[in-house]
Formats: sequence, structure tokens, C-alpha cells
Amino acid sequence: MFKEHTTEKLIEYIQTLPDKEQKFIIKTLSTTKVKKARKTGSVRKEQDILNGIKEGLQEIKESKRTGKPLKTLDEFLNEL
Repeated sequence: MFKEHTTEKLIEYIQTLPDKEQKFIIKTLSTTKVKKARKTGSVRKEQDILNGIKEGLQEIKESKRTGKPLKTLDEFLNEL
């Protein structure tokens, strides 16, 4: 599990991102992970959610580094 100070740093980092990227993270977490968990009847563990946030932030960071555009929310959801 993430330590408290790590979670705080993650939240601080998210708050430094442009609004578009913050909204992307929020929508991605709220639409995919939560709905998927409800459909399967299982409850997501806090660690799984934090790992999902971490992966999303790493994708954003890599996208900024390489200049490769991120997928839109519609493109992402169509893959599911």
C-alpha cells in the first residue's frame, strides 16, 4: 500500500496538471474502474485504485516526454 506522504505527493502532482488532464484522470477512474467493479460484483481495493492512478500519471508523463497525444475518453472507452 502507498504510504501517506506518497499519496499526498500524488495528489499534489495531479493538482499541478492542466485541467484537461485532471478531468481525464477523474473520468477514467470514475467511469472504468468503479463501473467495472460494480458489474463484477467485486469491491476494488484501495491499492488497485492507487495503482490505476499511478499508471495513468505515468502515461501522461510519457506522453508529455515523447509528444505522443493521449487517447480521448471516447477512444479509451471504445476499447473496453
